[in-house]
Amino acid sequence: MKIDKSILFVIFILFSTHAIAQNKNTTVKGIVKGIIRDSVYNHVMKSTTVSIYADRDSLLSYQMSNNLGAFYFNELPVGKNLKLIISNVGYDEISKSFIIDKDSKAIDFKVIYVSQKMNQIDEVLVTVPPIRMNGDTLEFNASAFHLDSNAVVQDLMKKIPNITQWGDGKITVNGREIKSLLVNGREFMGSDSRIAIENIPKNALEKIQVYNVADNPKNRQDSILHMNLKLKKGKDNGYFGKMGGSLGTGSRYEGDLSFNVFSPKLQISIVGASNNVNKIPNDINTLLRNSTFKGVGVQLDYMTDFRKAGLTQPNSGGYAFTYDFRDLTEKKQYRNVLSSEYFLLNNHILQGEESQTETSLNNQSGILEQNIRNSQADDIAHRFNNSYQFAKDRYSFNFSQSLHVNNSSSTRSNSSLSANENNQIVSQSSNVNKNDEKGKSFDFKSGASFFSNIWDIDRRFTSFDLNYALRINDKRNDRETYTDFISHVDSKQNKSFNRTYNNNAQHIAHSLSFNIPSMVKLLFGVRKFGLFEVDIKNNLDIVNNRERDMVFDYNSQLTRLTENTYLTNNSSYNTLTYEPILSLNRTITKALTNRFYKALSFAVNIKQQFFKQHNTSAKEIQNIDRLYTNFIPAASISFSDSQFGDYRKTISFHYDNKIGVPQIWQMAPLIDSANVYFLRMTNLDLKEKRTESISFNFKRSNDKKDDFEYSLGLRYSTVHNNIIDSILIDNQNVRTIYMINNSDNRTINAIGGLNKAIKLKNSEVQLSYNSEFNNVLSPHVINNSSDIWTTNYFNNSFDINYTYNSQLAIEGKQQFRNSFTKQVSKTENSFKNSNISTSISVSCNVTKKFRINSNIEFSTLKSTGSASINYNIWNASALYRLLKGDNLELKLSALDILHQNTAIINRNAGGVITFGTQQVLQQYFTFGVSYYPRKFGKRNRI
Repeated sequence: MKIDKSILFVIFILFSTHAIAQNKNTTVKGIVKGIIRDSVYNHVMKSTTVSIYADRDSLLSYQMSNNLGAFYFNELPVGKNLKLIISNVGYDEISKSFIIDKDSKAIDFKVIYVSQKMNQIDEVLVTVPPIRMNGDTLEFNASAFHLDSNAVVQDLMKKIPNITQWGDGKITVNGREIKSLLVNGREFMGSDSRIAIENIPKNALEKIQVYNVADNPKNRQDSILHMNLKLKKGKDNGYFGKMGGSLGTGSRYEGDLSFNVFSPKLQISIVGASNNVNKIPNDINTLLRNSTFKGVGVQLDYMTDFRKAGLTQPNSGGYAFTYDFRDLTEKKQYRNVLSSEYFLLNNHILQGEESQTETSLNNQSGILEQNIRNSQADDIAHRFNNSYQFAKDRYSFNFSQSLHVNNSSSTRSNSSLSANENNQIVSQSSNVNKNDEKGKSFDFKSGASFFSNIWDIDRRFTSFDLNYALRINDKRNDRETYTDFISHVDSKQNKSFNRTYNNNAQHIAHSLSFNIPSMVKLLFGVRKFGLFEVDIKNNLDIVNNRERDMVFDYNSQLTRLTENTYLTNNSSYNTLTYEPILSLNRTITKALTNRFYKALSFAVNIKQQFFKQHNTSAKEIQNIDRLYTNFIPAASISFSDSQFGDYRKTISFHYDNKIGVPQIWQMAPLIDSANVYFLRMTNLDLKEKRTESISFNFKRSNDKKDDFEYSLGLRYSTVHNNIIDSILIDNQNVRTIYMINNSDNRTINAIGGLNKAIKLKNSEVQLSYNSEFNNVLSPHVINNSSDIWTTNYFNNSFDINYTYNSQLAIEGKQQFRNSFTKQVSKTENSFKNSNISTSISVSCNVTKKFRINSNIEFSTLKSTGSASINYNIWNASALYRLLKGDNLELKLSALDILHQNTAIINRNAGGVITFGTQQVLQQYFTFGVSYYPRKFGKRNRI
């Protein structure tokens, strides 16, 4: 029976809508309101915590009094015993018991007076307020929320109306995104917040603190929102991790290890993983993120990437070390952190592909090309990184170094068959490449900066920043190519190559930037000229590339390799780029404390670019010495409006220019005849390209507990003297390529998004809609005939997430991708591709120990000239946790249950259509066991 995926998605939306309505309808709307004032001075008390408790001191709702000292609760139960708690730092707690009358359904406490504490030493804390303002810091007290003993911080956040954690890991508080999450004032096991909130037990947490950190002294709206997880005393020492493994059908396996130790200043992580199911980690953070404990709440399962082409067997491991020298008992905050990291990734990759490509030639139906490609590769990469950051008062300094060592070997084969418009075979070829590469890369970066106190308005010299970067790359590549080309048009064109390449390359790059803002103030005094500020910026890049190429051909008569004197070459390529920038800028602000803040900013960058290009080579045609000078101005204007407690919005316009200089391989390549179908030719008349763009961005977000955010971005860009291919295709499908300049390129881009979070009494709904549109006008020159093609690309996605307490989570996704390519000159050919996918994922805690997960994705591919392709991927798993702390986990997984996974190649680029299939991972079943060792504090193990 065929299931209509759109119907399933609509049913899911209706279910979620019904669930929202049901949650709302089960609560009788009772209202409580009042105003809080100081009993002595009679002034209103803003930012005072007001909490409503039900029977047995169960927290029902809470909020902060507004700038007028008022509070207002609705949707409270009527006819039940309730308690109102009012608390503020330095004031006695107020407690009032009440019942909302069923007839009036409202209680107005009028004015409630609070008294300052007379004796804070002997105070007795009656209740813990769930939320309070402590100076400029918003605090959520963990002990006010009652959860399971095995709950983690993530479970707590789901209970706090003001905090939303989105599906992509982003955290927002009252609509604003958290940019940095700390634990006891320090970064915790890297920069990914999920590592902290999915591992730290709720019972180890004292409070969640949220505060602003100034990022741009010219505009307070640019402040960054930080979140700090303050642990209970004695809970800042411990360890946590995971040891797990699974075996499955088809010799599938997974294994991972993570062990993390932390103290107030020291953090160490040791990680490792191995699998053959296409789970490829790119860094230490990926391994840490995929081995978190995740607490008692429902979690959508982390699944294999079935969309990835080929079969990959990654083996990875490494360590991360961080030592924070700071004494956080000092009042002044600064940075003094040393970190080190090593990561090893060894990949064994198998890939296979069969494709068919059709190229339109003027009014003819075109040339048809069939390809069969297979490859096998082994890559080993070592990454060793160290960094140190220091900042105190108004000074900061940092440096980092990284060493990358890569070794890879691969074998790739390709068989190609070409036919003309009459379906007659014109040529065929076979090619085998064996490649061995060894490379080392060293990077060093350092920076220093000074910023004066923003209140020191009489200081002439306000700030500067200096940054330097060095990169050194060494690479050796040894390659063997075996190629046979057979022409069915002219047998004299038959060719055979047995060619060996030995390439040694060295790359050295220096980058220096130096910026001094507020030059008018520095040169002429503080109050001499106030119309705008003048900043001076300087960017300098010096690059040296050296290559030594040795090429040999096998001589069958001499039965040995002989040097190919044409392709053998020594070259040195040096570039110097200097960009002096004069920036005129100003910010105009208007504000009322705790009410609103508005800022209008503009900037004009007057920038000149000097690019010196010098290449020396054993081949005369590659001896090039050129100087490019270009004026590349930029400008921007932005307006931000923040109405505290209501909304935030920003509007901005940007104008920009970028220059792209032609490279040696584009101007004067050496023609390698072993690339029998693609021969690149020389064009020394190439000019630099200029990309000119203008953009508009708008974003608005609520400053309330129910997050609502929407955004719109528009961009128009055009490329003058763009560097494109001019292709000559002969009757054997051999392509001779010249690089030329063309100014018919234009792109229009529009992108928009909408995110809404609705927190109800026992559930939460997250809605997300994202849309992107691109209109690209691009020229394609084939056989001296220029065709203009326009491509319209649409990508629309709608996501809905529904969670009910800690028992159920459902996620639905609908995505529609469509591209329409049309020839706007001559024959007006057109091609259309579309990809529609619908997925539904479910996670259900059947009991506190037993959880089931399932997700299914329906996909449909359509393209011009071919039948629709439909396939579905269904995955499911069941897991059971044992022991008191839920440390032991048993998991049974079934992947690609329907055995329908397919990787389709379906692309269109200006009349060049490619369609085919790729080798992919398919159905398998596994059983796994995982253990999570955990201890937070010196005594309590979890």
